[in-house]
Amino acid sequence: MEKQLTRLADARVIGGSFIVAFICVLIFGQVVERLGTGILDSYDTYDYAEVMRVFMVYGEDGRSLYTYSALILDSIFPLAYGTFFAGLLMRYRVHRWAIIAVYILILGLLVDFAENTQFALLLTAYPAITPEAVNMAATTTELKWLLLRPVQYFAFAQIAIAIGIWCTKELKKI
Repeated sequence: MEKQLTRLADARVIGGSFIVAFICVLIFGQVVERLGTGILDSYDTYDYAEVMRVFMVYGEDGRSLYTYSALILDSIFPLAYGTFFAGLLMRYRVHRWAIIAVYILILGLLVDFAENTQFALLLTAYPAITPEAVNMAATTTELKWLLLRPVQYFAFAQIAIAIGIWCTKELKKI
């Protein structure tokens, strides 16, 4: 599996996935603007009252837009940012833990997909949403961030270390 993951370290893969992720972020910005408030999967957590309030603000058209966004756009986005961060981790790995971080990232992506499905179910069930369904979705969101944030920090830390190593080597040449 590690051999297949090394293919993600190619600069074209990293650059292409960054562009796709960036385009998704721009489109998400438009979606948020049309909704009139934030999207739940950008929250750290939420509760039943918050979900009901946010879904009411969305209105029927907004809930429909968010449903399509969660099922289509937010299916592309995790693949794009996942490929980007996995590529960074594999390209700039300076520690053997990088491969473990990639596996955690993959697990986080699976949780993100589950979260998107839960949002679509909540949106289509509104207003007949149960507090238990919201709690389950909120737990999934919390788990997503618990898995993904450390991986993102680790990826950027590896880049900083790799740059530091490169600078040290270049300075020794002088």
